[in-house]
Amino acid sequence: MKNIHRSFVLAVALLAGACGSTQTTTGGTVANPATTAGGQTVTTATGQAVSQNANDRFNTAAQAMKAHDDANSGRGDWNPAACNEVAEQFEDAAEAQPGANFPEAWFNRGLVLLRCNLNDQATTALTRDRSCAP
Repeated sequence: MKNIHRSFVLAVALLAGACGSTQTTTGGTVANPATTAGGQTVTTATGQAVSQNANDRFNTAAQAMKAHDDANSGRGDWNPAACNEVAEQFEDAAEAQPGANFPEAWFNRGLVLLRCNLNDQATTALTRDRSCAP
C-alpha cells in the first residue's frame, strides 16, 4: 500500500508541475458539449468544454471503477485484466475529446493502473497533460 501511495504522490506532483505556473486551453471548440442537469457546460479543469461523447465515456468508466472499488465489501476486486479494461475506458474517454485534452480522464486512468501496481503505465497516464501542448 505504501508503494502505491508513494507512486500516487509522485505522479500528482509531476502532473501538477507539468505546465509551470500557467495553463492554457487547447483543442478548439467542442461541437457537441456535455451539459449538466442545470444546463451548464461540463468543462475540464483547464476550462475546455467536454464533448458529450467524452463525458458519456468518462461516466461509464467512473461507474466501472466504482464497482470494482466497492466489490468484496469495499475491499475491491482489482486484478490486471480489470485494471487494463477500466484504464482503457478512461483512455477512450480522453481520446474522444479534441486533442485528447481531458486531464481528468488521464488522471483516473493512472489511478486505476496504480490499483494493480502498474506503476510505469500509471506514471505515463498521470503525466500526460495535453492542456500544456503548444
